[in-house]
Amino acid sequence: MVHWRMRSAPAEAEVYFGRLRKLDPAHPGMLSFYREYLGEQQDQSGKLLTILGDAQRSTTGGEQKIELLLEVAR
Repeated sequence: MVHWRMRSAPAEAEVYFGRLRKLDPAHPGMLSFYREYLGEQQDQSGKLLTILGDAQRSTTGGEQKIELLLEVAR
């Protein structure tokens, strides 16, 4: 979070969020980071869809799963 928010260095923060993604694919903070970081990069939309798909598969909550499915569909 420090690299991302305070230092404005999302490329350096991506390493740490990648580790968090392996531990908890549906972590809300990690998903927010990737939405912002990869959303700015037009050529990385496929990676964002992969991350959202992994989060959707690992989620057990019905409402969060539906929200992720709708986001992937958009």
